[in-house]
Amino acid sequence: MPRDRFIGDSPEDALETFIDRWCRKHERDGYSYAYQDKRITEDPEGKPNADAKFRFTRKETLYSPTYREYEGYIYETHDGRFAVEHWDCYVDRNTPSPKPPGKTPRRLRGRRPRDTRY
Repeated sequence: MPRDRFIGDSPEDALETFIDRWCRKHERDGYSYAYQDKRITEDPEGKPNADAKFRFTRKETLYSPTYREYEGYIYETHDGRFAVEHWDCYVDRNTPSPKPPGKTPRRLRGRRPRDTRY
């Protein structure tokens, strides 16, 4: 079964086209969505004909958040544009939110240990 093709003038444009035309098209009513941690890397290993590799996380929230990881490849077309044609996604419900290193969890922020001395 052939997949859709999402084209842009740059790898970043191709990824944004993929998010707008595929991911947002498959959003469900009642859920809130956030697209996080977008990365595009040049010279992907393991795919000699691909020009770049992308990866991002879609946070889907109804009652508790679910994180869906998307990753795939971006190819340069014969007319100099870029296309997203192949991607995979998987869900891990037990994965914590992607956050920058060194951030303090909210539940620990502003709390001090009790003084047990009298």
